[in-house]
Amino acid sequence: MTSKLLYVFALLGVAIVLGAAGCQQQTTKSNAGIIDDENGEAMQQPDGGAAQGEGIISGSAGDGMMSDGEAKTFTVEGQNFAYSPNTITVNKGDKVKIIFKNTGGTHDWVLDEFNVRTPIIQTGQTAEVTFTADKAGTFEYYCSIGSHRAMGMVGTLTVQ
Repeated sequence: MTSKLLYVFALLGVAIVLGAAGCQQQTTKSNAGIIDDENGEAMQQPDGGAAQGEGIISGSAGDGMMSDGEAKTFTVEGQNFAYSPNTITVNKGDKVKIIFKNTGGTHDWVLDEFNVRTPIIQTGQTAEVTFTADKAGTFEYYCSIGSHRAMGMVGTLTVQ
């Protein structure tokens, strides 16, 4: 009786260990190609970039623009070697918040005329900058890593 009981406990222990390993392996497989956004929701990792000129957002009522109290908030995704959106329009005097999501590579987001830049971040990371658009004009934002800017990783902020 004792040997049967020990055998059952041994089998039960093996089943628990194998079950836990199987769950871990299944979780790893189900998360392949998935990254978490800032809200903890799963989303499919992008495999391509926006073509030049795609992804225009206006601060007046554009898709993807959110109000953060007084700030107009824009999410800009960066990947090799493009930003999406690559055109943003706001009004002079607007407080602007840029949430920069790096979806591929090593990048940053720089806007010299307003003296703002994100830290350099890796794939899957997010950084934010906030500034006041206190001068009218058209200004280029870009990635300062290596030759990324020359390779087309640029966008335009228009302040009306």
